[in-house]
Amino acid sequence: MLKSLAQITALGAFVIVVGFLGWMLWRSLFGPQEIENYAGQPKSAQTEQQRADEKPRGRHPLFGESKSTEKAVAEYTGWLAVFTALLVLVSAFQIGFLVSANETATKAANAARDAVEATRDATRIDQRAWVSLKNVFTDPKIPEVGKTIRFSVEFYNSGKTPARKLIGNAVVDPVAKGGEPNFSYTGDKQIAAGYMAPNSMSNADLFPAISRSTGKPGPLTQPLFDGITNGDIILYVHGRIDYEDIFGLPHWTTFCWFYLPGNGQFGACAAHNDSDDYHPQN
Repeated sequence: MLKSLAQITALGAFVIVVGFLGWMLWRSLFGPQEIENYAGQPKSAQTEQQRADEKPRGRHPLFGESKSTEKAVAEYTGWLAVFTALLVLVSAFQIGFLVSANETATKAANAARDAVEATRDATRIDQRAWVSLKNVFTDPKIPEVGKTIRFSVEFYNSGKTPARKLIGNAVVDPVAKGGEPNFSYTGDKQIAAGYMAPNSMSNADLFPAISRSTGKPGPLTQPLFDGITNGDIILYVHGRIDYEDIFGLPHWTTFCWFYLPGNGQFGACAAHNDSDDYHPQN
């Protein structure tokens, strides 16, 4: 409001200055000619002219006696210089106002854009799919020699919308005590769930003992059983899940747990339990 008032004031001042200088130009250029024409008239004509006019032309209460043409031009030049200076000031004011208005408009546009992006990101976070490991367990709970033991992992979509293009890997990895599991899944069989609805689960079954002859799950051998129960061999269950949300943005989840043979429970690994940071621009 104040800026608009200042703009109107500057425009009004500009119009007044232009009008005043125009009037000064007219008085300076045409005033002396009228006086000369008046002085060259016969006496009788002068008398009639004096009767027609209340006062002789060529005088002005502000400027006294009429000036010569040369002096009038000099005076006009002076006023023109003043006008030019005022015009420069008004122009500078207008430029400053326009620059300020442009900065204000740019800030408002940026703020609006940021608000839209923040709303969009908040909506995506609220509505996207969230797939994670929900549970891991064995059957039977305590391993036995000569029997097959099955490790089951359950994945859960806790989001409000489906997860799409879901693929992943999950393995049971026997590791000697003091070693580290191998988190590379090159060559391992993939889980290809494809689509997971919101609030739904998907599971994968894993087996630590596979028959070399048939490629199918086999029973626990005595050496493997002894290594598991005395702690020389640690069974890790780990993997990675990749999927997209309904906005087409990729996400991933990694997991790692180790088996506790004494009670059939699992503990979380110190590493490889993570998920992607949410980056809506990617």
